[in-house]
Amino acid sequence: IVFFTDGLPTIGETRETVGRLLERFQFRAGQIAMLELARLGNRYFDEQQPWATRKSDPVRCATTLHVCLQLVAGLGRLMAPFLP
Repeated sequence: IVFFTDGLPTIGETRETVGRLLERFQFRAGQIAMLELARLGNRYFDEQQPWATRKSDPVRCATTLHVCLQLVAGLGRLMAPFLP
């Protein structure tokens, strides 16, 4: 799944980074990498403003929500090793 482009991390790249860090027992760094992707997703959501495009551009709104839901699903899988 590609979430970001233009030099920003994708979900897959973040998964690989977190996996590498966990293999080295660098748990805090893994969490920081995961949270950085979440911050970028939050910024994307704010910039796309789906609440404003809901009526004026429903396709753009749907795309924004789809991308954000894919990110949430990816973050959920990335968080699994950190949750009890």
